[in-house]
Amino acid sequence: MTEDLVEHIDDAYAGSDLPHRFKAAIRFADALIGDPGSVPEERQLDLRTELLGEFTPEEIVELAITVTIAMGASKMAIAWGPPPPMPVTETPTPAPDTAVA
Repeated sequence: MTEDLVEHIDDAYAGSDLPHRFKAAIRFADALIGDPGSVPEERQLDLRTELLGEFTPEEIVELAITVTIAMGASKMAIAWGPPPPMPVTETPTPAPDTAVA
């Protein structure tokens, strides 16, 4: 994915120039990240049909796993907070020897 395409990913991605395949993946990610159980049954069937038109079943599983692992890692990072500060080690560098032997 290029930076030009990434610029189109926002709340208005549906009307953007993104390829349909990317829009379908974003809709799927939105459904997984939100409350999947709250998606109406007819919308679930539409999304399933749309995904199967763009991706193989294996790709859909890979996409679902990637989104849920990233979501879980994000939640863990928020719950655990930032890591403690690491000590800074300063190593002096020797000055060049200006004397010519």
